Amino acid sequence: MAIKHTKVVTVPDDGTSPVGTDEWNDNHTIDDSTLSIAKTTGLQSALDLKSTLASPTFTGTVVLPNVPAIVTTQLDLKSTLASPTFTGTVVLPNVPAIVTTQLDLKETVVNVALKSPLANPTFTGTVVLPNVPAIVTTQLDLKASLASPALTSPSISYAINAITNDYTTVLADAGKIITSNKGSAVVITIPPNSSVAYPIGSSINVISIGAGLTNFAIGAGVTINSTGAVPAAPVLRIAHSSATAIKIATDTWQVVGDIS
Repeated sequence: MAIKHTKVVTVPDDGTSPVGTDEWNDNHTIDDSTLSIAKTTGLQSALDLKSTLASPTFTGTVVLPNVPAIVTTQLDLKSTLASPTFTGTVVLPNVPAIVTTQLDLKETVVNVALKSPLANPTFTGTVVLPNVPAIVTTQLDLKASLASPALTSPSISYAINAITNDYTTVLADAGKIITSNKGSAVVITIPPNSSVAYPIGSSINVISIGAGLTNFAIGAGVTINSTGAVPAAPVLRIAHSSATAIKIATDTWQVVGDIS
């Protein structure tokens, strides 16, 4: 393929210069060889441009398109916080007052010097126990008093129940002394537990001070044991003899003393 060019230029055509110079004149012919040289020259220019762009140099301000302002602010903040320096007062947002108080308390307690004084505490003034009823104070005082009790002139006295006729004992006779004073026989009856509920271990003391002998008798369902001739109905032996009836079970009594 050949292209004929009819442009006239001022430089004479010597017929030997390559295409691309100003040596064109009338009837200059561009053949395949000339086009190949033109292609090569254009490719070299593109390669030169790529080489130049491989290490571009930018001057002025580089603006990133479509980057919102908040990103720029955060980037600036990150750079500042890399080695932050705080001056003035740091206020924690949205922190309730109670948290600040607890943090202050924790800081105070970390280096607290209270432990040492409590090792050997010293109390001054009057210590008042809140909500302690008076009865507790009384019991504490009583305990202190009983720790080393001192008894002065201790004595035990028995109440006397003097009888002159047959008699059935009552609850108040437990721990007492019954005196029997009659010229003829006297019968003292011990009632069943259903009538008089003496506590087990109760005792009734009897002294015969009259001429008549004193006899023990049993109520319904009661059992008396003794060393008398009739174990269930012992008799005080003579005037001024004495005996004690002791309750050892619900309706069982033991009579011990000067009996026959």
